Amino acid sequence: MDALYWSADDYHVALSETDDFQAALSVGIYHHGSNAEVMTSLDFLADVTRVEGLDILGLPGTADGRLSAEDLRASPMAGFFKRWEQLRDMVNRPGEDEFRALGLAVRLLTSAGYGKVRTPPPPAPPLAGSVLVCAVPESLVVAHARGGLLVGANGSAFFYEEALPAIEDAVLSLRRGVPRPFDELIGPVDAASGENVTAAIRDIVNAGAVSVQPSKAATSVPAPA
Repeated sequence: MDALYWSADDYHVALSETDDFQAALSVGIYHHGSNAEVMTSLDFLADVTRVEGLDILGLPGTADGRLSAEDLRASPMAGFFKRWEQLRDMVNRPGEDEFRALGLAVRLLTSAGYGKVRTPPPPAPPLAGSVLVCAVPESLVVAHARGGLLVGANGSAFFYEEALPAIEDAVLSLRRGVPRPFDELIGPVDAASGENVTAAIRDIVNAGAVSVQPSKAATSVPAPA
């Protein structure tokens, strides 16, 4: 573990020395300072071993300039340690880092050019009898991860563990940008999978990647084989 102070008016870049996948997690107490503030404080910091004016009320004082994790666990930071352990347990699960990275990627790739995500519409009307239109094909993407299917939709990511082929086919069909009647998408799917596909379509509609139109508002064109 490294501990450092990084001023608010600077940035830093970390470079890996290998081609292996790596992830860095930083946790800090934010204080809006600057390099000038740090430089003017150096003489003061060199002359004292105990500073009372901490940003988090209730942190234990240290007469000898030392502070241990055990001291903090009995302080108002106890809740932080609990959440930290939960996070550590989660990211240590096999494949969790790759899954989280892939989830972030599908959100970024579909979020209108890495900028502000387009405002999603209000809750969708009933899907049955409607026509679905994806005006921006780039707002939909699928990826296989952790035995399931990740669907990126307009900056959101959804994970499905059932009816994967049917959901993938439906999403990729809509991604072609051709208006598709909802009933045609669901027709070839068995009843059990149909519920999962319907839920997935509603997710991407609510995310704003696909619009719902009355059947007379769009002409159905057969999807390419």
